[in-house]
Amino acid sequence: LLLGQVIGACVQPFFTNLPARLTSIWFPVQERDMATTIAISLNPLGAALGTILPSALVSEDGGMGKLLFTEAIIVSTPFVAALFFFSEEPQHPPSRTAFDRHESRVYARDETNNTNTGNSDTLREQ
Repeated sequence: LLLGQVIGACVQPFFTNLPARLTSIWFPVQERDMATTIAISLNPLGAALGTILPSALVSEDGGMGKLLFTEAIIVSTPFVAALFFFSEEPQHPPSRTAFDRHESRVYARDETNNTNTGNSDTLREQ
């Protein structure tokens, strides 16, 4: 039990800071505040669902297997969808910040591979 709590405490900062990072990549500046608010609000909603489900599905007669199966489906479905249907970043960066971040990664990758596939701005910087 203690080990599970320690692991949860170690990964909590990643979950709390992740919405701001995702919205900076996927949303234009004027939509970031709303997207971050919605994403942050979903974390307590998930905690509430995790509290309600056990009491609804498990009784003294059993139901633990049903609970674990239900939670596995709830967790696995979005994971598989994200794995197969979502890319790392949008095809067209929604803001200048996202564009600069994308270009810096492309430039760093080109430097690592000693190739130059960049645009004219990248070529001028060399």
